[in-house]
Amino acid sequence: MRRLKIRMGDWWLYAAVLLVIVAVVSPANLAVVGYKLCLVALGGVLGYLLDCSLFPYARPHETAEKAVGLVMIRRAIIVAAAMVGMTMGL
Repeated sequence: MRRLKIRMGDWWLYAAVLLVIVAVVSPANLAVVGYKLCLVALGGVLGYLLDCSLFPYARPHETAEKAVGLVMIRRAIIVAAAMVGMTMGL
């Protein structure tokens, strides 16, 4: 039977331990943590949609091999900016 590999398993464990610590120390802050996680996820989705709408013909899987890296960096910058904007703006 194949063994299932969990990507970044140690980081998932660290995050779970820190979440338990927050729950023990200050249970009222769990709502804030959930709210911030939702903002980060929403910022990522909105950044991706913004990139797709601004550059409909420059998607990574449709560009020439030489430009794939630049297109991926562009998308990463747009998504990261949207995530930071969502978390700082609200």
